[in-house]
Amino acid sequence: MSRRPTAAILVTGSEILLGRTQDRNSGTLARSLDANGIRVERIVAVDDREEHLRAALADLVDGG
Repeated sequence: MSRRPTAAILVTGSEILLGRTQDRNSGTLARSLDANGIRVERIVAVDDREEHLRAALADLVDGG
């Protein structure tokens, strides 16, 4: 039995973290991926600072 592919969604933007803008895309993307056989394991939001983006990406790549 083969495992379903998995994915993570990385949402970027200080405005999302501060609540000024609602994330309206992650849910739609997750449902679309699921409909195509890909299970979303995590949705992570980070601000726009490069070091935070790099850290979040590294964590996701490492399976964290």
